[in-house]
Amino acid sequence: MLVRGIVKDLFIVKSKKNISIGKLVEAAYLFADEDIEIFGGVKGREKAILAAKGNITAKFLEYVYLEAGGNVEISKQAMDSSIVCQGRLDIKNGSLIAGQSYACQGAIIKSLGSPSGVKTIIGIASNPFVFHRLFEIDQQVETEKQKIEKIRISVAPLMQQLKRLTPEQREKATELMYMADSLESENTNRHKEKEELLASMPDPNTVELTVLSKILPNTEVRIGNRYTTIKEEIKGPVKILLRKIEGVTEMVQVSQSSGSVHTFKSRKLDISSIELPQKPEIAQPGTENKDISEGTPNVTKCADEGHQSSE
Repeated sequence: MLVRGIVKDLFIVKSKKNISIGKLVEAAYLFADEDIEIFGGVKGREKAILAAKGNITAKFLEYVYLEAGGNVEISKQAMDSSIVCQGRLDIKNGSLIAGQSYACQGAIIKSLGSPSGVKTIIGIASNPFVFHRLFEIDQQVETEKQKIEKIRISVAPLMQQLKRLTPEQREKATELMYMADSLESENTNRHKEKEELLASMPDPNTVELTVLSKILPNTEVRIGNRYTTIKEEIKGPVKILLRKIEGVTEMVQVSQSSGSVHTFKSRKLDISSIELPQKPEIAQPGTENKDISEGTPNVTKCADEGHQSSE
């Protein structure tokens, strides 16, 4: 689908293939089953959503929520936006300022951080939704294990003297044992979900963050389940990655010019240190429970690449 002009506020553009926007995207919503290409930028005003199963490219992003199943390439600047991509984040000719950005397969950025000191989060081999769910699973498993243990401790004496129990007591003991078995089955399913989530993430030891010019203070860098906050400006070009030092996994900075290595003080993530990016709601009346292309005047939808639309 080709839109030659501007996609204006609150318009929805959907395609089962690619979306190509010739100019600017305002606070609009773009959904593609393949790639999204924006020749201008996106002025999202904390409302815009870009979601593609493939790659997303744009000149700039301002206050945008973005999800990509592939790579994200921004040629100038991404500011105060939320970016979650399964591939690589490429802003090698521009700046990443404030907001939260996560790229599973690594990132290359010219300038990282906010000149005004606003917190900037960049994560590689990292997906906040996956890690948050992993912590939730661990908490749920531990809570259910305690319930199971209490049930089995309370039922054990009863099971040892079944012949002396009344029918009501036997029924109660059977119900409790069934409850414990059900909780154990639920925990088994949670363990399977955890294994699948972990398998969906890359090995954090194989990805890198490359910054070509500088990293500004109050930038938080996450690699896998470890994070550190940059407190002083770092001159590039540098790479930040994980290394094993004396058998311990550490986050390190490697200078590309001198080859010197600096080890950061890093910590492991926990559920309290993850602030999930907030996806804006689609501000179109009547679209909450149906296909957003049905009965909505501000929708352009196309199933092939032959369609051209101009706003």
